[in-house]
Amino acid sequence: MGEGKKLPQHSDPQKALVDSVHIERVSGGKQAVITLQGILPSPAFQVEPIDVEVEQDTITITPFLEHDPHKIVIQVRKRFQTQINVNDLSPQKTYTVIVNGEKEIVARELRQKREK
Repeated sequence: MGEGKKLPQHSDPQKALVDSVHIERVSGGKQAVITLQGILPSPAFQVEPIDVEVEQDTITITPFLEHDPHKIVIQVRKRFQTQINVNDLSPQKTYTVIVNGEKEIVARELRQKREK
């Protein structure tokens, strides 16, 4: 017990369908709050886990789906919204944010924080 959730071992994990990405740089540019919105295949799914990798000037986010086979639900799509905090960023750097979802890769630029 006490372990975090792991991806299913029996099959390839399913990625979330993301149709909107909003990025905000906060804490003097040292942190980014990234909001993903999209569609779940049914209410029996949730977005979890979310893999976040920061390498040099690229932030790659891969949202996976977890299915609860014990839920009895109607087969309708359901909207989701989730926020990811990315810490320890360099305020002077411009980052490329890549969201590796089910259908396509969405890329956005996270510019350095400008002082007012």
